[in-house]
Amino acid sequence: MSIKKSLWIFIIAAPLFALLLVSLQFYYVLEVWQYDGPDTSFKVKSGEAFSSINSRLYKNKYIKSAKVFYRYSKYTDILTSFKAGNHLIASGSTMRDVIATLQTGGMDLVSVTIPEGKNIYQIADILEAKKVVTKNKFLKYVKSEKSLSRHKIKGQTLEGYLYPDTYYFSKYSP
Repeated sequence: MSIKKSLWIFIIAAPLFALLLVSLQFYYVLEVWQYDGPDTSFKVKSGEAFSSINSRLYKNKYIKSAKVFYRYSKYTDILTSFKAGNHLIASGSTMRDVIATLQTGGMDLVSVTIPEGKNIYQIADILEAKKVVTKNKFLKYVKSEKSLSRHKIKGQTLEGYLYPDTYYFSKYSP
């Protein structure tokens, strides 16, 4: 085999081999590697920048590579598609699973049942115990003129308008 022919084979084969290695790394990071910690809640703040989300995911070891996460998100045009709120990142999640969780919700919701006959103070205790809102913040809301006018209620509080039912909230909802 001539040197010229060997050189051409090398010029073609080397970039193809490099491309194969990069592709395998992307595949491993996106599809094979898994978060091995416990199920955990990850909060995306309203208006939070992608770089901040990416950095926190990598720092907490929920993803294998911040670079791959960024490049994949940019390539698939999902840099701004993550939903604000608490998300449950399950043990064994791949990077694609984490992306899907942050995009579609996967919200870490708290179930709260308001029994019949409870007053606003008892409801405030229930909500605070479930870490939905602090008691003071809830009581301030149900007594505020702004809340009453927003709900078109003529009275001094929202008491009597809080129906017994099961509701779902994010922890410490705004």
